[in-house]
Amino acid sequence: MQKKTTQKNKPKLPEPQELTCVLVRPIHELNVGAAARACANFNAGLRLVSPRCKMGFQTRLYAKHAWRLAESASVFEEIAGATKGFDLVIATTGVPSRFRAAEFKNCVSAAQAAHKAKNARVKRVALVFGPEDSGLAQNEISECDFCAFIPTSGDYAVMNLSHAVAVMLYEFRRGESESAEIVEIYKATSPEKRRALEKLFSDVVSKTAGIRDKRKVSLAFKRVLERAVIAQDEAQALFAEFGELAKTKKSKSTRK
Repeated sequence: MQKKTTQKNKPKLPEPQELTCVLVRPIHELNVGAAARACANFNAGLRLVSPRCKMGFQTRLYAKHAWRLAESASVFEEIAGATKGFDLVIATTGVPSRFRAAEFKNCVSAAQAAHKAKNARVKRVALVFGPEDSGLAQNEISECDFCAFIPTSGDYAVMNLSHAVAVMLYEFRRGESESAEIVEIYKATSPEKRRALEKLFSDVVSKTAGIRDKRKVSLAFKRVLERAVIAQDEAQALFAEFGELAKTKKSKSTRK
C-alpha cells in the first residue's frame, strides 16, 4: 500500500534557478519580441548585446503581454558585461560541428546542460544566443563556461532564435515542474462508485436480448473503466443513463 506524503515528510523542492537569456546582436525585432514572450512564459530575464534592431511595432506584436520585458531589457556592448555576476554562462549553437577545437568537443545537448546546471546547484544561469544570420563566433563561445545545442534534424539543424530560446528554457524548467506536486485537473470517481457502475451496466446487459456473451461485454466495460479513470461527473452521467435503461428493462419484463 502506498504511503501518503504528509507535510512533515514531503521532500523539499529545490529553489527555481534564476534564468536570463542574453541575445547577442539580434537582427529582427519580431524575434526579440517572441523571445521576450518565451522568457515571460518560463519566468526568465532578458538582456541584449549590441542589438541591430530597434524595439518597435513588431516587437510589441510578437511579445504580446511580455512587451514590458522586451522594452525594459538591459542593453550591453559586450557579452562580458551582460553575463557579469552569473554563476554559470552557457553559450548555444545550432551547428556544434562548426567548432573543431578541443575546448568545444564537450558541447552538450540542451537537456544535458540543464542537468549539469542542476547538479552544480548554481543559482544564476545565463543562456547566450547568437544572431540569426551567423550564430555565436568561436571567440564569443570561449567567453562562456560551456556550449549547448538543441538536437534537431540533420537536414535542417538551425532553429529560429525565439524557438531556440523557448526550447532551452523549457529544458531548464522541466526538472522543476517534474519535481513539483502534480496538479489535480479533475476528481476521479471512487472505487466504490466505479464498482457500482460496473454492476449497474452488468444488470442492464443481463436483461438485454441479443447479446450472446453477456459476461464478455460486462468484462469489457469494466476494463474500459479501469483504463479511463473517469471523473465524478462522468460517472454520475453514466449512472443516470444506465439507471434509465435498467428501469426500462424492468418495466418491459413486468408487462410480459
